[in-house]
Amino acid sequence: MRNDRYFGTVYIPKTTKCFESAWLVVNSDEIYIETGLDKRGLIEDWPILFGIFTGYGNVTFINCSI
Repeated sequence: MRNDRYFGTVYIPKTTKCFESAWLVVNSDEIYIETGLDKRGLIEDWPILFGIFTGYGNVTFINCSI
């Protein structure tokens, strides 16, 4: 199973929130973001997220949960 990782930043449109030091993880059947944040008590749904990742470029995520 292939598992590629790209370092970058995730931005939430129309807010001032961003997640620096995020990892975009791409494996054979899914793509997800690792932020290193403590997930306890942090569940938010976002209709769209933007990311910029070194070696991968710009990424748009639709209907995401953090």
